[in-house]
Amino acid sequence: MKKAVLINPHAQSVEDIEIDEGIQPFYDVMGCQMIQSAPLSLPLEGNDNSSVTLFVDEEGMYAPVRFFFRIEQFSPAPLCGKAVIVGHDGQGGSCDSPVNAEQVLSNIEWLGRG
Repeated sequence: MKKAVLINPHAQSVEDIEIDEGIQPFYDVMGCQMIQSAPLSLPLEGNDNSSVTLFVDEEGMYAPVRFFFRIEQFSPAPLCGKAVIVGHDGQGGSCDSPVNAEQVLSNIEWLGRG
């Protein structure tokens, strides 16, 4: 298991979680069937340029009810649906998230229902 951060725009919540290895646990925790990943550096408050991978529900835009959020340091474009942040080991793999829910929450803007 590895430490991760779950972003839930429906509940406007961010929580620290532990997630098993493999892809299926991401589908299970996000409640989806397809995910997209993006490696990025998050210069979050209280953490120096952490290398992380953001997994987002690839089909979130097709849901009948959509909820959006934005992480300013990541992209000015809104993201839709649940997302999970894990650490990025620099070699294409994932590891424990170097950021926690509190750090992520202070950098999220909830954009509501769309």
